[in-house]
Amino acid sequence: MNGWCSKAVDELADRLQFDGFDNDNFNMMDIYSANNPDVLFDSAVLSSMIASCSFIYVAPGEKDGDLPRMQVIDGGNATGIIDDLTGMLTEGYAVLQRDDNKDAIQEAYFTKEATVIRTKTAKGWEKISKKNIAPYPLLVPIIYRPDAKRPFGHSRISRACMDICKEAMRTVKLSEISAQFYSYPQKYALGISEEATKMEKWKATMSSMLTFTKDEDGDKPVLGQFAQQSMAPYLDQIRSEASRFAGETGLTIDDLGFPSGQSIIQ
Repeated sequence: MNGWCSKAVDELADRLQFDGFDNDNFNMMDIYSANNPDVLFDSAVLSSMIASCSFIYVAPGEKDGDLPRMQVIDGGNATGIIDDLTGMLTEGYAVLQRDDNKDAIQEAYFTKEATVIRTKTAKGWEKISKKNIAPYPLLVPIIYRPDAKRPFGHSRISRACMDICKEAMRTVKLSEISAQFYSYPQKYALGISEEATKMEKWKATMSSMLTFTKDEDGDKPVLGQFAQQSMAPYLDQIRSEASRFAGETGLTIDDLGFPSGQSIIQ
């Protein structure tokens, strides 16, 4: 159940393949190819599906004539003000680096005029401003399923997905409790004399050999066992939750580990 949400993201992300740019008049493919394309696109898409939006930080080359560098920043480390008409940012902010305590030690503020980078040093914060010649800030949003109400998109892991996973986990916990009674079914003994020595409950449960003698009247106790509790209702409930999750995310129930061609209970 813990892996259902990640499965919903990975299944769709694995199907998306970036082929290239149409009418590449500005040689964008050269820039993309120089920035580890095998990781860049997959990382940006996967992060945007999880957080609804990820960002690509575009930095100028270290030397004149070098191609720009691109870095993926997840939605938890960047934000901005978006232009609803163009889908681009009018200004943005990103944490570029954190220390071991998760405190920001390098951050950047983006506008269409410049990119201001602040770095924390032993002497304090040092600021560097780099002029921007592009018409937009050099922080580009990669948005998954935007709409008029939420321009920064929706997460692939919806509230419904999380609720279904919680219900499935609750069913698993109940099944684990019931499994204890399923493994050690309750037993009973009828007709034991009141004068007989009482047997310790745990010893009687775990022992492989029990001895009962007849009383003075020649009667002997009757032993029995209650019917074992079935795990089938819990397994059927988990399968039902898997079907709901598959319907919510567009997966098949086979993707969640439940073969659809045969019953889960044999």
